Amino acid sequence: MANEVGFVVNVESPLVYVVSIKRSSGVNRYDYVYIPMRDYVDNKEVDVKVLGQVLWIKREPYRVGVDGYVADVLEDMPRDSIVEVVQARVMVLGYKYGDKIYMPRTTPAVGTPVYLADTNMVSEFVRVDPERALCIGRLSLKSDVPYCIDMNGLRST
Repeated sequence: MANEVGFVVNVESPLVYVVSIKRSSGVNRYDYVYIPMRDYVDNKEVDVKVLGQVLWIKREPYRVGVDGYVADVLEDMPRDSIVEVVQARVMVLGYKYGDKIYMPRTTPAVGTPVYLADTNMVSEFVRVDPERALCIGRLSLKSDVPYCIDMNGLRST
């Protein structure tokens, strides 16, 4: 796929994973990404796209061994030949199936490809039925996507 930006290298918790990012991908902090997964909804296995948001991006030189001191290794190396490793921490937001948002019941496998989410996917994820929607603004990184809350969630029982 054209929008693949990297792959999962570490799962920190059911809600957070780390991605090795392609340096040329252009992914930024707070961008929306997704991973393809299989999950269970109403006792049936389904293919879903689990949406996540990049919390931070870390760039560092590739290390030669865990115990080596990076400054010593890089001291005599020309700056344009340093290999950079780019990683991002991603927070799982969930996936939409029908009109409901679900959290996945499993974690992604190491090596799972990660893709940049397009505006339509993000818009569909945050969409609320217009009859129940109270729109309070727009997403900061996707200004063409309105952010609305469900007024039924504001009612007391």
